[in-house]
Amino acid sequence: MFKSFSMQAKSLVEESFLVLTKQLVLEIKCSKFAVSNATVSFCIPISQLAKLKFRREESVSLFFKPAPDDPIIYMCVSSADAVKQIQAILKEHGVKGKHTNTTMMKTVQMAVE
Repeated sequence: MFKSFSMQAKSLVEESFLVLTKQLVLEIKCSKFAVSNATVSFCIPISQLAKLKFRREESVSLFFKPAPDDPIIYMCVSSADAVKQIQAILKEHGVKGKHTNTTMMKTVQMAVE
């Protein structure tokens, strides 16, 4: 019970940040009260990114090749901006994106059935 409480308390005072470089995707966690000290949670080469999904002003989902069915989901208001930055980095690597419209996909699926 104490461990559960301490984990919940930690999540209240801790923030996660997604950092993108030309080669890496990093998640950095730091306390809201001591931003000068941070911990790198994970570091994955951008080449391991398999798929990218997002909902405007809600979330960004990153799917990596080692676990394509287990995305890392970030809740953020600026998800569209984050996706634009990720797409710019992927474009530098020669990866072309594909835009899908969920409404269109549902309409096509219903028409096929």
